[in-house]
Parts: sequence; C-alpha cells; structure tokens
Amino acid sequence: MLLDFQIPLLPCASKSLLGIDCPVCGFQRSLLHLLNGNLYDSLLFYAPLIPSLILILLFLSRLIKPQTIPLAFLKQVGLFVLILIMVNYLTKMMVG
Repeated sequence: MLLDFQIPLLPCASKSLLGIDCPVCGFQRSLLHLLNGNLYDSLLFYAPLIPSLILILLFLSRLIKPQTIPLAFLKQVGLFVLILIMVNYLTKMMVG
C-alpha cells in the first residue's frame, strides 16, 4: 500500500431514501481501494470501476482534442460500460 487514502464517503441518496442500492453503489469504496493499491478488493466492491474510469478518460481526451477519438468509438465504449454497470447491478440485486 503506497498511500492510505481515508476520505469520508458520501451517502447514497437512493439507499438513504428508498432503502435500495443504486446502480453505482460501491463506486466510492471501490475507488478508495484502487487508490490504496487493493485491486482485488476494488473489483469486489464495484467491478465496473476500471472500465468506467477508462470511459471518463476517453471522454475527457475527446473534449480536449476531438479528433483523437472518434465519436462512434466513444459511444460503443459507453454502451459497453453501461451494460457492465447494469449486469453488475442486476447481479447484486439478485444475490443480495
């Protein structure tokens, strides 16, 4: 562990108000585990984290220099990440 990130986590509005997880519940804890070098724990908390971060980086690079990444590719990656998030959510709801 290179750094020990201890950041207070924001509560999930969906979980607080409705009592059910939202599709991105676990993202913050997963990110903290990843920043602390715990890849396995990070994937256990929220498996779509790394693809989501890659999508964010691709989107930001397209904002900075639009010709670097084709829009069609960005849409395909976005759809793939969305599918991963929904599969993760449905799996969590069926198991838990």
